[in-house]
Amino acid sequence: MESILNFSEDLDVNLFDSIVKTALDSSSSEKSKAETVLVKFKEHPNAWTRVDYILTTSSYTPSHFVALQVLETQVKTKWVLFTEEQRNGLKSYVVQSVIKRSEQQDQIILNRFDIILVEILKKDWPRNWPTFISDLITASQNSSMEVCRNSLEILKRLNEEIFMFGEGNITTVRKRMLQNQLKNEFIHIFQLIKTILEYSKKMNITDKLLDTTLSTLQSFSKWMPLQFIVDTEIVELVVSFINTSHSIACLKCLYEIVKRMVNEKVEISSQESKTVDEKILLINFSLIEFLNLYFSKFGSEKLSALYFNLDRMEQDFILSVSFLLSLIYSNKMDLLENKSLKEFLKGLEYLIRITEIEDKKIFVSVLECWSSFVFCLYNEYPYFATSRVSLRRDKYTSILEMLIQALVDKMPRPEEVLVIENEYGEIVKEKLTETEAIDFYKEMKRTIFHLSSLTGERIKSFFIKKLDKQLDGSEWEIKKLNKICWSIGCVSESFSKDEESLFFVDVLKNLLALCEMKVSKDDKAVIASNIMYLVGQYHRFLVSNKRFLKTVVKKLFEFMDETHEGIQDMACDTLLRITNKCPHEFLIQREENDVYISYILKNLCRITKSLEFYQKRIIYECMCVVLQGMNTEMTKKSGVSMNNVEYYKKLEYINLLTSSFSDTNIFQEKIQEKLSELIINRDFVRIVSHVLKSFSLVYKNLPESIITSFQNVFPFLFSMYERLDLIKNGQINSLANKNIILAKQEIIEVFTNVVSVLENLNDKFITKEMKSNFLNNLFQKIIFDYKKSFKDHTLLLLGGECFKSIDFSGEEDAFKSEVFILNTLIEPSIPLILKSEENNDIQTAYYRLLDILIIKRFDSFFPLIFSNSDTFNSIFDSLLYGFICRREISELCLSTILTTFKKCYEINNFLFFQKYFLNTMTNILGIIFDKDKDYGFELQCQILSFLLKICDKLPLFDQTVNNNTFIRNHINELFASTLKNITGESLEIFIVGMFELCRDDDIFREHVFDFRVKVYEYGCNDDLNMEIELVNERKQRIPAGKNII
Repeated sequence: MESILNFSEDLDVNLFDSIVKTALDSSSSEKSKAETVLVKFKEHPNAWTRVDYILTTSSYTPSHFVALQVLETQVKTKWVLFTEEQRNGLKSYVVQSVIKRSEQQDQIILNRFDIILVEILKKDWPRNWPTFISDLITASQNSSMEVCRNSLEILKRLNEEIFMFGEGNITTVRKRMLQNQLKNEFIHIFQLIKTILEYSKKMNITDKLLDTTLSTLQSFSKWMPLQFIVDTEIVELVVSFINTSHSIACLKCLYEIVKRMVNEKVEISSQESKTVDEKILLINFSLIEFLNLYFSKFGSEKLSALYFNLDRMEQDFILSVSFLLSLIYSNKMDLLENKSLKEFLKGLEYLIRITEIEDKKIFVSVLECWSSFVFCLYNEYPYFATSRVSLRRDKYTSILEMLIQALVDKMPRPEEVLVIENEYGEIVKEKLTETEAIDFYKEMKRTIFHLSSLTGERIKSFFIKKLDKQLDGSEWEIKKLNKICWSIGCVSESFSKDEESLFFVDVLKNLLALCEMKVSKDDKAVIASNIMYLVGQYHRFLVSNKRFLKTVVKKLFEFMDETHEGIQDMACDTLLRITNKCPHEFLIQREENDVYISYILKNLCRITKSLEFYQKRIIYECMCVVLQGMNTEMTKKSGVSMNNVEYYKKLEYINLLTSSFSDTNIFQEKIQEKLSELIINRDFVRIVSHVLKSFSLVYKNLPESIITSFQNVFPFLFSMYERLDLIKNGQINSLANKNIILAKQEIIEVFTNVVSVLENLNDKFITKEMKSNFLNNLFQKIIFDYKKSFKDHTLLLLGGECFKSIDFSGEEDAFKSEVFILNTLIEPSIPLILKSEENNDIQTAYYRLLDILIIKRFDSFFPLIFSNSDTFNSIFDSLLYGFICRREISELCLSTILTTFKKCYEINNFLFFQKYFLNTMTNILGIIFDKDKDYGFELQCQILSFLLKICDKLPLFDQTVNNNTFIRNHINELFASTLKNITGESLEIFIVGMFELCRDDDIFREHVFDFRVKVYEYGCNDDLNMEIELVNERKQRIPAGKNII
């Protein structure tokens, strides 16, 4: 195989083909060897000389691609290393290959040659190839239609590369030069396009050429100066192709033209504005005229029913129509309403017919338009009362009525609904987790809400009629029922309170009657899910109808005993929504001569008996939400905070809640004594986990619940943790060991939640002595376990929470705590974080702990670690190591380092800078220019710019020169030895620019980004003057008064 690497002999093409085949064959034993040889071949500096030979003698297409990859890589990275003669030869070869392949219609290889030609243009045009555009246009006019078509493809690719897709592989200087040149020569490109379009009216040209001409105009329209649209007949010319076989290309082109017109940011004259409106009216008129013909072919049949029988091209046409109509109607509603209402109404009707199609891509394209349309009408008069004057919405009565049906049919599932019908017709539980789907639902909800406000009685009548048809069976279908109910949920609060009450009662009556009618448990489950969803949406009705609220809650408790998949989850979630919306109702209503919340808490074990542990915790959260409202409720009544009697009443409720967590009291001494036997029982561990998670939930939501736990819970948790530790040190099986780890983690999580809210508690109830004893126990009995044996990330998180949330009583206590954390958590973690693949969680928690200590406790913690050079070096090196880890870790370490440098500068800790300035800057420069690490760039630049800002304020690094000169020389030596592909002059501009632009982080980042693009290719000095001008221009953009630090 290696013989293909011998460039002193002719290439054996058959061997080359064989190697390529082997490299592509996943089953070949020599695949790896073949891949290695091909990589060496591609990297050889003379590999490009083999390209033509491979293309002309090999018949194996993959070999052609390998050859063209070689040529493309050489052009991208080593173009300046070629002699002028070689460059001219390569340009001539590529151009001739493009022409030849165009004539042969060898599209796949031709595309690769087009890409290579554009890469050459990015290097040589316009400076070393000033006549390229004129040469290309001349060739297009004097050659075949295929050559002309490909010339347009090249122009389109060049345009997209330098205006849209060039970010990250082309410097600002080059991009500006190319963009300006293309803008300057655009008139010639525009004239070529216009000529072809005009010529096609008189003479036959190929369909491919005409489609490519339109798509090229589409590409340039994204930035095309508005004058080319308003001062020419190009719009009229493009519009003339709507009713042709090129309608799709025409519509896509018109879409970009309209987008360019409506998004014009530069202020235009009144005449230009008038012309733009005329062009848009023309486009809409012509499109509607054509759609009248198009839709007439369907007769009385619905487009939505026939859509999937249409061919792919016609479906693409409909999608393009939806894009264009949506764009025009979203931006020019006022114009069309005033100047072309008839066509506008017809267009809206067609858009509704397109909306009815069961195609998500189409619907997403039109939803924004409908959302804008209905909001515009709603915003004119967003009130419940009837207007005394005529409103705009009156013109669109029939459109709005049709829109109701179209949108309801497309209503997506809300995230609150967990019971669905799957593709097999089975009723199953499914939680909606996709952010995109949730956002889509929210947009639909807003749109239907505004539509409801516009249509009032009509939409209510529509929903009731639809439910009646579900009842009489004429339209019974689970999918339809779901969409109706989900849509009804969207219109909550769009009517007056009285109207809403009447409407909601009618809806519930129908659904309850439907539920009674149905025999199938699946059908009943679906109806129940819809009732629960609607109840959760209409909280205003519940507040106004207090007795009904209790009826609903009672029904939800019944649903909690229902075994059908998803019903229990929805019942729990619905109760949580109700308690969030109406918490005070549970505090003022009564049941069996008791406050309603008290009644529920006393019966909570019975209510939740059929629920899984995670579902029970949702109910506990509901209770917490209600109890949170006690403070608010008492304040409302008395105007003061809760008195002691009321406070202890709340604690009584909390005790009722916590006592319902489990039938088994895990804090009993007899349970603790049998821990070694019970720990091997998975059910027991699940109960422990549930109880501890439940306490965590209560502590987080009701911090005052911690007060009683100092005597009743925490001592048992400390004891349990110690007992678990003793069991773990004995001879036990792996299951017990796993259960011990789970139990320990749960205990640690409880204490983490306690620590997070401890400072919020009233000192009257928790004394300093209680808090001090608690923290001592926490440190010695729990956190110290990390140093002993239990290397678990949760202990690091607990340590971090202590310093994030606790206000230590004095400097001495704080210092002792920091020393303890340093010895117990930080130092033992350093060897572990270097094995990041094995200890991801520990690594993340370790860096978070460091970040908290630097931010919250810098004044005491930093001197502590800095006083021991070995300790500090280990910690600082671990932060530098974090730079090259995954994104989350890298950005956390960068942020911590930046904070450290800033705080050390504030306190004039110059010794720190003498030791760590250069090392940090070298590491930052290394990661900035590491192409495998494409994250953290903004923070990297912030650190680098800060170091450069302050370097001349620090003591001299070298007594013979000032710091600016010393740092410049250091960076220059660093890059001169590693970046052999960058010229000395270009490097000097970059370094000087960094010092001159470091006062502004955004501008500094632009400067560094440009250089990062350059380091991946061999450079030259052709653009030096423009680079200097760019640095000066950027300097001018920095506000004069911008602070240096």
